[in-house]
Amino acid sequence: MTRLTAGLVQLTSGPDFGPNLTAAAEQVRAAASMGASFVLTPENTPILEPDHARLRALVPGEGEHPALATFPELARELGIWLLLGSTAVAVEGEDRLANRSYLFAPDGRTVARYDKIHMFDVDVPDGQTYRESATFRPGARLGPRAIRAASASLAELAAFPFGFDPFDTLSVIDWGDCFLDPHHPGSIPGAIADHARHVLATGAKLLTLGGDHFVTWPLLKAHAERHGPLALVQFDAHADVWEDDGGRFDHGTMMLRALREGLVDPARSVQVGVRTHGASDYGVDVLTAPWLRRNGPEAALDVIRRRVRDAPAYVSFDIDCLDPAFAPGTGTPVAGGPSSAEALALVRGLVDLNIKGMDVMEVSPPYDHAEVTALAAATVAHDLLCVLARQSGAEGRSPGRL
Repeated sequence: MTRLTAGLVQLTSGPDFGPNLTAAAEQVRAAASMGASFVLTPENTPILEPDHARLRALVPGEGEHPALATFPELARELGIWLLLGSTAVAVEGEDRLANRSYLFAPDGRTVARYDKIHMFDVDVPDGQTYRESATFRPGARLGPRAIRAASASLAELAAFPFGFDPFDTLSVIDWGDCFLDPHHPGSIPGAIADHARHVLATGAKLLTLGGDHFVTWPLLKAHAERHGPLALVQFDAHADVWEDDGGRFDHGTMMLRALREGLVDPARSVQVGVRTHGASDYGVDVLTAPWLRRNGPEAALDVIRRRVRDAPAYVSFDIDCLDPAFAPGTGTPVAGGPSSAEALALVRGLVDLNIKGMDVMEVSPPYDHAEVTALAAATVAHDLLCVLARQSGAEGRSPGRL
């Protein structure tokens, strides 16, 4: 049996390559001195620069790249296999960057390299860019499968505290994933809206699992085309009303776009659990997390019912509405939120609303622990279906003091 001793060197971000290369060389040598024959340096891209023109000016091509001079020589000097991960490289002959990884053999040869498409902006012909739209931690694209998997634990018994099986009343299918072409990101909002239109045209209601929260904008567009301006009931740590230019793919600005486009009626809309600063409420009634903690779910539900009344309602639940203690697996967690019990009490109290569409967003499995976030999201989705079943005549109640 061949024994492989591996070392992991995690690097940091900064304004240039120099400090990372110096630190990496020292740590790689330390790992080799302790017997490592294979050393990985993931996330070696150090440059954080929001201006694309400046970023491209800062990043060298392969021929001039200091990391590609340092690491092969280091592998040869130490006689080790060395994996250089996630390195920003200017692509020769093209006006773009690659996020490239390299494997160097003990003799210093480059024996493998590959590009990771999701870590750098992908250019769209009209000048827009796409970056999975998350502003902090990526991974929400993997959320739907995690929610589906966690939902299996909810299938054994009648729903609590409803006391019935919602599928005895509702005809429900999993329509499957909406196809999104990652190589043409500019097509993604339209693909989502068209997918939603196709489902809504059958007369069905749509419960969408996400996915980062930008997905809600094309969903609102499809629902508003069918039902008119919507009363938005949004559970979220963020109001998602940062300044929007009408074209960006951003999970923090899409609600302002929806308001400006008339998809959402602010006079009938409520945001619950917000605990980040915004420039304005834009006419929406914002029930902040501190207000919710002082007044409780019943008071919040009273505000929601009086605000929404009989308007066509769209319920959007960003899982980061929950405190990170109850939902760590999300892209932009914010401390000080409601518990899962408080959130479920809110969801279960929406039975009086004229609900036309729903979504559960922002589960990011790479940051989850023991699937607690996926289970919370699956339970929210399940209970939204129970609300629809109750509206359709399902009766029941779980025993005990509720």
